[in-house]
Amino acid sequence: MEVVALICARDGSKGLPGKNIRPLGGRPLSAWSIAQARVVARIGRITVSTDSEQIAAVAREAGAEVSIMRPAQQALSGGCYAADIEDLPRLQVQAVPGEEQ
Repeated sequence: MEVVALICARDGSKGLPGKNIRPLGGRPLSAWSIAQARVVARIGRITVSTDSEQIAAVAREAGAEVSIMRPAQQALSGGCYAADIEDLPRLQVQAVPGEEQ
C-alpha cells in the first residue's frame, strides 16, 4: 500500500508574507518540508495543497505533486482543513494498516 504525504502550504501568512517561497538555507521554505518527506522510506507520494501558483511551482520543482489547488476561502491559517482531507479519496489514498483512527 502506498503512503501519501499531504503538505499544506498557503500563501497568506500573517507574520511573514510569502514565507513558503522565501529562501531559507539555500532553498524555499516549503521545499524543506518536501525534502524531509522524500527521505521517509514509507512515503511513496508527496502531494501539496496550496492556493498559490508560486508555491505550486516550488513544490513541483522540489519533486512533489500539486494535486489540490485550494480556493481562497479554504486557505486560512491553521494548516490543512477538512476540504483537503476530504479530497484525498480522489487521489486513491487509504489509511496505513494499524494506523486507522
